[in-house]
Amino acid sequence: MIDRSSAYDQAITARRRRITVRATFDLRDPDAVVSGAASSTQSPYSQMGQVYDEITDQTDFKLGTLEQDRIQLDGFWALPPDNPDEVKAEQLGWWGGVLSGADGTFASPQPYIELSFSGMSILQAFTLWFSQNPYDGVPESFRVDVYSTATLAFSRIVEGNADYHVLIEQFTVYDPTRIRITMLKWSRPYTYPRLTDLFFGLFEQWSGRDICSVDVLTESTFTGLSLPYSTCYLEAYNKGHRFDPYAPNSLFLSIEERQAIPIDWGIYLPDGSIEWVPGGWCYQQSGGWEIKDLTVKWSLVDIIGMLVDRNYSPPDTLPTTLGGWIASIVACLGVNLAGRYIVDDEVKDLALSAAIEDVTDLTCGEVLRYACMATAAWAHQDFKTGFLRVSKRGYDTGANITGSNMPSWPKMQANEEIADITFKLDDNQEVSFPGTNTASDKSLTVDNPFVHTADDARRVVANVMSQYGGRKFTVKSRGNPASETGDIDTVDTAFDTTISARRYKQQLKLESGVMRNLPSYLIQTDTDKSYDHTVILTSAGNWKAPTGVLELYVQLVGGGDGGDGGEGGDDLNIDGDSYEPKPGTAGKGGEVYISALSINSGQKFSYSCGKGGKGGAGGAAGATNWAGTHTPPEPGKPGTLGTATTFGVYSSANGKSYPAGITDVETGKYYAADGMDGKEQMDEPRPGKSGAPNTGNAGSGGDSGANGYHKVSRGPGFISVTSITNPSGGAPGGNGADGVIIIKYNNP
Repeated sequence: MIDRSSAYDQAITARRRRITVRATFDLRDPDAVVSGAASSTQSPYSQMGQVYDEITDQTDFKLGTLEQDRIQLDGFWALPPDNPDEVKAEQLGWWGGVLSGADGTFASPQPYIELSFSGMSILQAFTLWFSQNPYDGVPESFRVDVYSTATLAFSRIVEGNADYHVLIEQFTVYDPTRIRITMLKWSRPYTYPRLTDLFFGLFEQWSGRDICSVDVLTESTFTGLSLPYSTCYLEAYNKGHRFDPYAPNSLFLSIEERQAIPIDWGIYLPDGSIEWVPGGWCYQQSGGWEIKDLTVKWSLVDIIGMLVDRNYSPPDTLPTTLGGWIASIVACLGVNLAGRYIVDDEVKDLALSAAIEDVTDLTCGEVLRYACMATAAWAHQDFKTGFLRVSKRGYDTGANITGSNMPSWPKMQANEEIADITFKLDDNQEVSFPGTNTASDKSLTVDNPFVHTADDARRVVANVMSQYGGRKFTVKSRGNPASETGDIDTVDTAFDTTISARRYKQQLKLESGVMRNLPSYLIQTDTDKSYDHTVILTSAGNWKAPTGVLELYVQLVGGGDGGDGGEGGDDLNIDGDSYEPKPGTAGKGGEVYISALSINSGQKFSYSCGKGGKGGAGGAAGATNWAGTHTPPEPGKPGTLGTATTFGVYSSANGKSYPAGITDVETGKYYAADGMDGKEQMDEPRPGKSGAPNTGNAGSGGDSGANGYHKVSRGPGFISVTSITNPSGGAPGGNGADGVIIIKYNNP
């Protein structure tokens, strides 16, 4: 959950509560870059770079100067250091180097500051921030000039100003390159002029009175199988018709993709103050607005939403770590957004590689989810900064939703099951893993450019499987803006019990000042974390579940089939006969049944692991005697079938087959794989390989025998057969391995 005070927790669950919202509207060109700052004259303590650092809050640092009434001997004023660099850490902004006169005016030439920039297509507003300290004063009169290259495109004199925050609007300049602010008169005599920040565009905060409604829907997945994102529908009053598509200088023309609107939720505390919690940053998207007579409705997305369909542009040198890949993905949003990401220390240095041809035609969203899947990381929005955040899925305590905060009890339903998951690896190899239930009709195939080997896949699959099996809950409540997806919430039920489950989707909607009946979606899966205990059963017997254990995750693997024997080679006439003996066909791996079982505490199960089938005998070789009589070779004998594995009333016969076998996530051991077919016409035919003990793997087929050759000589009244090489018989097939039972459970 988002950090908040105990007073917030008290207020959000109180019988009566008040919630408000604010949105900071930031209408700037996301591609504009400041290329330089200049001034007619400035103090040595001036910090020019701070004028465009987008930080409006000043420090309490008080630097004494020779300005009138500037310094007092009260212990709070600092003497100017000999080295101006010593105050670089303070937020001071630009200080002009010329004092105002006795009446506040500046002698000609008046002091000015100007910023040069590039990448901006249109400018219709900019915001000036002067010092908020009363002893610094503000400009009563100043002139603004906007240039397009060397042409003065817009000029305005502002008079009678008394505010530290001034919005300049109602103008339009295309392809602007420079803004100059010239000070004409200051509110205090004998004072240096100051400018703390200049924002290119509209930058103002809308309060609850300006906003009709806010509707934020946030969804996350923790597996990389998909990449959902947050959406925000914000409806605000169109004050003064400032967004008018028909007016020549309307701000409507300045709306473009990737402009940000941070959202904050405010909760009134018992003492009457407001505690604000971040609600995330929402960004403009193409066509994401609707103008009505009195309101403007914005359809916004979070930073992940901006990345989903954007084409990925690989850097010249591909990254080798997760942190490097995330940096390259966010860089596709443009130079001003390139740094908007956080990769937690726990995962940022994880090795990650892909071939250039495998990522060139992907979208940023695809590369992001594949990278997160391959490292078992989770991509989501950091609500405070609006940055893309990549971290490990945690187990943070979430909200405690009580019955008094719900209009109805939670709705429960079974979560989607999956039979198995197969990863496509390098060199067209594949590896399969068991799912949550082999009775499911859903199988999943993943082709991830960052997953190269079976070991890579094994490290990934446990996290991927955490999306399947178990239960889902829909909880309606009054809503809590401090809740985040990923939290482990505790929820009351109608049975005087509580459930704990992970929040993966939520809606926060404030309309007419009211937040109520909002859905949250939770998931509680059997594979959301690794199991505490694993039990391997072989042979037959009885097994008793530990006291207090109420759920088991079982995998029943039947015995593998025996491989067929290879056909014998023939004894052929070297003068023209031909024959191709057939090798033995591989056996099939044992069938696999997988399921999560609800059981009684201490329940007993009788079990029997299936027996592997026997490999078939190899066929005898053909023969030709001295008189030319030919005996044909024999085919190999078929292997016998393996038998089913049972555990109580459950049987592997109710499961399914996996030609490539399945892999245990924790040990990397393969189960229930088909054998390999034998090879043709081996000089020394080899028997088929048997399956490893207690795996349910099938036996391989035996090699075929090799042909032998003889020469036939005929004369008056005789036939002579001379042997050149002798044929060999086919090799026997390998035996199938006995079945096995794998049981996993957590401590009660």
